[in-house]
Order: sequence, then structure tokens, then C-alpha cells
Amino acid sequence: MDELRLALRRLFKRPGTSLASVLTLACGIAGAASAWSLLSAVLLHPLPVQDSDRIMVVGARRADSQETQTTFVYPTIDAARTSGAFEDVAAGGAWS
Repeated sequence: MDELRLALRRLFKRPGTSLASVLTLACGIAGAASAWSLLSAVLLHPLPVQDSDRIMVVGARRADSQETQTTFVYPTIDAARTSGAFEDVAAGGAWS
């Protein structure tokens, strides 16, 4: 009980230092909690879609660039969907 009284006396003797310490601890705990929440949501929980292990990213590479473009306009996506090009994709399983 004497240690608690001594600790409280020291806390109230220097309130600026005590406030800085408490705020530093609060920011550290909040940062760790938010990082864990993000990690948990992204890596530990499965996607809320059916057959999430079969999801693939479709991209196109321009001839003059090494970058892969993964954003398409809707007519391109609609044409790919209706053409049946993805019906017999065999290479997708080898990449996953």
C-alpha cells in the first residue's frame, strides 16, 4: 500500500510528465490494436465470397511496357465475360 501511495504522489508531483507518459502508452496501445485489427481482417479471415480460392486478377501487358494494367473499362470486361475466354482456363490453377 505504501508503494501505491508513493507512486500516486510522484504522479501528481509532475503532472506534465505523467500526462505525456499516459498519452504515449495510449497511442502505442491504439496503434498496436489497429495494426492487429487490420492484420486480422486482411490475412486471418477468409474472403466473404463463395470459392474465394479461385479468385484471379486479370491483367494486360502493353508491348512497349513491362507494367501490367489491371484496370479495364466496362466494355472490355463485358466482352471478356461474354466471349467465353475464361471457361477453360487451365493456367490459373498453376499460379495459385
